[in-house]
Amino acid sequence: MPQIKLDDYRGFLFISFGEPSASLASYLGGAKEYIDLVCDQSEGSVEVLPEHLHHSIRANWKLLAENGVDAYHLPIAHKRFLDLLDSLGTDPNSHKRSGIGYALGGGHAVIKSGPPSTGRPIAYWSPLFPAEMKAEIDKKFDDLVARVGRRRAEDMAHTNRSLFIFPNLVINDILGLNIRTFFPTSPDEVEVTVWGAGFSDETTEERAMRVSALISFIGPGGFGTPDDVEILESCQRSYAHAGIGYSDFSRGMSVGTTNHTDEEQNRAFWREWANYVEQP
Repeated sequence: MPQIKLDDYRGFLFISFGEPSASLASYLGGAKEYIDLVCDQSEGSVEVLPEHLHHSIRANWKLLAENGVDAYHLPIAHKRFLDLLDSLGTDPNSHKRSGIGYALGGGHAVIKSGPPSTGRPIAYWSPLFPAEMKAEIDKKFDDLVARVGRRRAEDMAHTNRSLFIFPNLVINDILGLNIRTFFPTSPDEVEVTVWGAGFSDETTEERAMRVSALISFIGPGGFGTPDDVEILESCQRSYAHAGIGYSDFSRGMSVGTTNHTDEEQNRAFWREWANYVEQP
């Protein structure tokens, strides 16, 4: 039997079923910086939470590659969730946050935006957190500044990030840090696995906030994933129409912007995919 190649970066394990054409570090390229932003938030180590979430979607797997770094759909597809945040006391203006979207080379991409309306245990307080946690979260930010400098601390604590690593890995560094992989089982169905993660030195309250965020939005029964599943499956049904020959991913192309609601990060995936399918 052929041997599976195994390598790791910062504790994230990657496998290749074929002979890699480059080292893992070279393959990850610009994505390494954003994995570092996850791992360096705490002096503790990243911990994957016990158990995982597993579900399927009746859609082509590449739609999840698009969805993982698409910020444009958030206020429309997930309006119920934003309305919930408003009812719990968050600042409605934070839903109109600004951000960037980057192609990182090799098909990898990232979107980052702020301020994070849902807050971050490291280290941005929001009304979703108990009031007694504010002082501790503020201290975490001060500690981050002392350890990594203000600019990097603000990048870690004051922005949410979704990182896509080609071809089928998404790391969401939001209120609930989570890791998502997806594998096709047929041209029109994909199986999705999501692991929650945290840090070894976080408090019981912080860990509880991460778990709550994971199951309330990313979980199969949360506010976010059912919306995405319904829309992706609807897209898949639409693609069966003979009149639809392509998807339009031109937003932001003509002016070359890096706004997180543009689509350069989505085009990054399709350019790399084209490199594979167009090879002899």
